[in-house]
This record gives sequence, structure tokens and C-alpha cells, in this order.
Amino acid sequence: MANGDCFEANARWLVFFNIEGDDWLLVHGMPVGTGGEVEGKRFAHAWLESRDGKTVLDLSNGGEVKGRRDLYYKAGTITEEKGMLIRYERAEVRKKIVEFGHWGYWELDKAKIEIGE
Repeated sequence: MANGDCFEANARWLVFFNIEGDDWLLVHGMPVGTGGEVEGKRFAHAWLESRDGKTVLDLSNGGEVKGRRDLYYKAGTITEEKGMLIRYERAEVRKKIVEFGHWGYWELDKAKIEIGE
């Protein structure tokens, strides 16, 4: 499992605290690290995206990063490549938590994760 609380924090907000209905999706993806031990390496991460695809919300590690999706993806060198980015509806998140017994990640291609596994 990855370090930090990104999977739990973002999934928990979507499932239990999101009062905006189904306007948000949980995303599991693989950004490229920009500093420290993850610099230049792909790692598993989770965040939220608005359904319209314009906004990202990341509640990891007690923070609240909210901004434009295009800038977030550019900063993390995030790609839409198969197995490296998966979006989940709220109902799917609930099912995956029960199915796997943890907050995630669930279906990312582990072979492409370079650190944190």
C-alpha cells in the first residue's frame, strides 16, 4: 500500500461527507513525484475530480488542494494511459471498499508503480 492517506481521505469525503451529490468522482492515478524520495518516479495516488472535468480536489494528509484539473495533471505529469488512471463513481467506491476491504488503490497497474508499493 502507498504512504500517506490519499486513498482513505479522498474516498471517505466522497462517500460520507460530500454534500454536493454526485458532482465528484474519485480518481486513482500515477503522478510523477516532484521532490523527495518520489522525485521523478511514478507512484499511486488518489484525488477527486469534478464530474465536468474542470476541477481537482485533493484532501491528502490533512490538506485541501483545489484547482484546475489541467494544471494538476501537468504538474504531476499525469496521463490517461490504461491502468494508470481510473475514475470511480460514488456507488462504485462503496462497492470497491467492501470488495477489497480497504480504501484503495484497487485496479491500478502495479507493474507501472515505481515507488511506494
